[in-house]
Amino acid sequence: MKQRRRIWTRTCTGLLLGAALAFGGCDGDSSPKVYENQPIAPSYANFTISELKAHMGATLVDKGVNFVVYSENAERIEVLLFDDPESSSPTMRLPLVRQPGTSSWTLFVSGLGIGQHYGYVAWGPNWKYDPAFQPGSSIGYISDCDEQGNRFNPNKLLIDPYTRRIHRDFDWNKGNPASGTARDVSTWGAAAKSVVIKSDYKWSDNETTWIENRQNGKGHDVNEAIFYEVHPKGFTAKALDVKAQGTYRGIGEKAAYLKDLGITAVELMPIAEKPDDGTYWGYNTIAFFAPEQKFAQPSSKLNSVVDEFKWMVDELHKHDIEVILDVVYNHTGEGGFWRSKVEAPFDYGSQSNFDDKTAATIYSFRGLDNRAYYHLTELDEKPNHGYLDQTGVGNQMRTNHEPFRQLILDNLKYWVEEMHVDGFRFDLASILGVTDENPYNTDPAFWRDNVGKTVVQDIIDDPVFQKNNTRFIAEPWDIGHYAIGMFPKSQSKEGYAWSEWNGRFRDMLRRFVNRDDVVLGHEDTIPPYWKTDLSIGNILLGSSVLFGDDGRSPYNSVNFITAHDGFTLNDLVTYDVKHNKCSKVNPICCDKPYDAFCDKNSGDDHNESRNWCNTNKDVKCNGEKLPSCDETDTWNVDAGVCKDSGNEALKRQMIRNFFALLLFSQGSPMILGGDEYMRTQYGNNNAYSDSANNEYNWFRWGDWLSNDNAVRMHDFVRSAIKIRKQYLEFLAPKAYYKADNSSVKFDWWAPDGSSTDGMWGGKSIGMYYKSEETGKELFIAINMETNDEKAFTHLPAGDKNWKKLLDTQSYFDTKGYFDENSSADKKKSHNIFGDGNGEELPDGGYTLKPRTIVVLAR
Repeated sequence: MKQRRRIWTRTCTGLLLGAALAFGGCDGDSSPKVYENQPIAPSYANFTISELKAHMGATLVDKGVNFVVYSENAERIEVLLFDDPESSSPTMRLPLVRQPGTSSWTLFVSGLGIGQHYGYVAWGPNWKYDPAFQPGSSIGYISDCDEQGNRFNPNKLLIDPYTRRIHRDFDWNKGNPASGTARDVSTWGAAAKSVVIKSDYKWSDNETTWIENRQNGKGHDVNEAIFYEVHPKGFTAKALDVKAQGTYRGIGEKAAYLKDLGITAVELMPIAEKPDDGTYWGYNTIAFFAPEQKFAQPSSKLNSVVDEFKWMVDELHKHDIEVILDVVYNHTGEGGFWRSKVEAPFDYGSQSNFDDKTAATIYSFRGLDNRAYYHLTELDEKPNHGYLDQTGVGNQMRTNHEPFRQLILDNLKYWVEEMHVDGFRFDLASILGVTDENPYNTDPAFWRDNVGKTVVQDIIDDPVFQKNNTRFIAEPWDIGHYAIGMFPKSQSKEGYAWSEWNGRFRDMLRRFVNRDDVVLGHEDTIPPYWKTDLSIGNILLGSSVLFGDDGRSPYNSVNFITAHDGFTLNDLVTYDVKHNKCSKVNPICCDKPYDAFCDKNSGDDHNESRNWCNTNKDVKCNGEKLPSCDETDTWNVDAGVCKDSGNEALKRQMIRNFFALLLFSQGSPMILGGDEYMRTQYGNNNAYSDSANNEYNWFRWGDWLSNDNAVRMHDFVRSAIKIRKQYLEFLAPKAYYKADNSSVKFDWWAPDGSSTDGMWGGKSIGMYYKSEETGKELFIAINMETNDEKAFTHLPAGDKNWKKLLDTQSYFDTKGYFDENSSADKKKSHNIFGDGNGEELPDGGYTLKPRTIVVLAR
């Protein structure tokens, strides 16, 4: 490819000699600076298009920077270079060159280097390029959106989708990123500038060994994971023993805590850059390759955020803990239309009610090529003016169209190869299986039959991820699809497959524990409707109905009772209904009840929760009894504490029951961070908003460590995890149990000793495991009967007596117990026996208290 060269000279007056436009800029150096410009870097001159696509974004090469950006429908793209990132006047404006026959736009500028701030502006069919255009004008404007869905606007400076850092959030005091009435408001000064950086972090010697072990199979086995989901700030924002609170470094400082608890993989809620109003949870990514700098310590070093993230990964790996990132590819932080949440009564104090109906934020993708990146729909009888919304947030991505499909794979590889991340959890992952050909088809069978043609299959078949044994975990649903049990295994590597959040495990075990009428043989009636015999018994044995028919394994079922999205475990046994209105967790609903971010009606209404205080009289708000609390805008944050201490002890018993079912079922357990200390959100089951970023929503370490009940619960969870790890051959098998070819024998055991099955029509059952190879035995006795003790009169016979490892009953966690055992340590769980090694039982059976679980072994 013959390259055209242009020479740009920037003097102290800002004049560019050549055919460029100049907009000021001077760094105090009076000598002219010469920049050689050509369509592509010399090292890339002979690249094929596919090779060039491996270098998207701004790349340091040949003593300069090579820019590559994708746009199918743009007619002109310029890169704006800034010496002063706060200036609205770029030092240089340089047009990119569209490579013939492609949608790749490129430019190489020699002399640029680390620390260069830049952004893109683009013109297209709806806003024609005119050399007379000046920022802040409407020269060339035709429409905000045309019939093809183009939304180009050169007034809006755009973030590079592949940037490794942005210099700050959008500054709303300097501009407005919206279309509509704000179309001619320039954001050249207000926008977040992309920054060219290069990390110089030096990984530890341990990290070299960690990577080798991940690749050669000597690290954590696929079935050993115990996941711990946590918010990257909330985890340590109030941690007393952490110096860098609320940061990546703070997470690293807490690695010893996670190790001691028994966690093998920490799952971080989204850490990629989001807009300033991108919510506390952060499911609004705007720069997929850039770690959120608000989670890093302040520093003047450009690469400090990346390096601090790497230090965190390094430190967690030193403690034998994997790093799993929650990634969001179903939508972006550009969001939908601004007026999507306007409510009655009309609030003249809310500025959003005066927005143009079709106003939409232009940060990056929308301005580079709205049609190429987003799924478009008709709006007000105008073709391609709206957005397909199967995500609930207004702007669904075309995950299987060329640019974003490639970005997903490139982004995952970046986090694996450069940042040493071990795996990913995909938010609303079923969107990744939506095809371009038929995005509106929500038939689960259609999704299942076509997923092999999508990026979902690309991911699990990619050799980079296979080499590193990267974990992939799907949240297998969205508003339009329920794809649980349908994510594929690899077509090129045996035993390598997608895992999934098992929402059926969550829902069915919540019913089993919290509802008196649900028995072990209770069958799920919720889709996928072609999956039959999905009983609670099947769920406890790894959900083979969901994952066994396509060659996957029990460990591909990520079991959980609670997650960030919903009640905490404490609140699950405390509240009959959600409380998402005014509270200290969600103060915006107190101050601005009609603000779009109050969102008091959000959150699931079907929680299968229960107030184990037994009567509503114990929980009040504004002097009113539940459930009327949900009809008022204010309520007492102390609601949920039982007046009767016996009922509080019962609640703790039910929490232990949930933990026992989670940790002693087959599959890969995930714990919601803080549940081990009975963390509460005061009944809020959707604490996602910016206003929820406060001390009442963070981990309250000081409160917990001074509360003996909380400390004992932590010790129970820690000990139960330790016990689980001793019996992985039973609880985390690599294949589903088959009576005729398994070295582990399993039986369902009725209380009277008779044989039964997983369709047992009662709430009391035994699960008996025996290893033919090691001789180990494990017996899990479950009694969820409402009032009756249940005697297991005939335990499996053997040469040795059974040992009691765990009993969830409340007695061992009450004042009465400690009064009778005055020397007992009140900070230690006495629901665990023999420090997890067990307490020998006499011959005969064992009687369980109502609503309890006992684990025996020998």
